[in-house]
Amino acid sequence: MEVAMPMFDMAFKCEPLDYGEEAIMAEHCRVADGKLYVGEASYNTFLVSGAITVRESTLNIMREMLDAGARVVFAGNVPEYVGGVKSNACRELLDAYENAIYMEIGELGEKMAAFGTNPISSD
Repeated sequence: MEVAMPMFDMAFKCEPLDYGEEAIMAEHCRVADGKLYVGEASYNTFLVSGAITVRESTLNIMREMLDAGARVVFAGNVPEYVGGVKSNACRELLDAYENAIYMEIGELGEKMAAFGTNPISSD
């Protein structure tokens, strides 16, 4: 079973999960074989929840993951800024890639489990 790499998770409790920090990911991650690698860990799902803005480097990582066949899940909202500048780039990922998915927070546990990713509870 894979573990999701979430970004900006403030809306729900997750276990077990690893949290991504944008500056560290920009320097230390790579995408290969349909997965995001950070050190020894690998992820086939990138979860973005509660983010208003993402860095350009994070947007590029999401694009690389999607191009490689991994999933990017936006939960509860879709960031409206890239690098602090108003942008539709994250929304455009949803339009351009089948493996870019939007869901409500309450749907996370069930849908992530269906992906074979560790379930998330909102309690």
